[in-house]
Amino acid sequence: MKLKEYLEKNKIKQKDFARMLGMAYTHIHYIVNEKRYPPIELAKRISDFTNNEVEIEELFCGPRKKCCPTCGQFVRKNSWFKSISWLLMK
Repeated sequence: MKLKEYLEKNKIKQKDFARMLGMAYTHIHYIVNEKRYPPIELAKRISDFTNNEVEIEELFCGPRKKCCPTCGQFVRKNSWFKSISWLLMK
């Protein structure tokens, strides 16, 4: 489940969620709207806080982000071609 869906489902405002995690509202706002990726530690905290309803992978692999088709991990823009080339060479 996306973080935005989780917050809407549980009627939690982004400001309140940020306060619960001890984060700045703007940081959570960017993560919720998929403008920035959280550090892995924060992604883990969000997942734990939501009882794994929001999975760590969901915080990284949204519609605007590229994920490896094999493993599902987020791939940086510059390394996308290298990753695909490496997979094809196997």
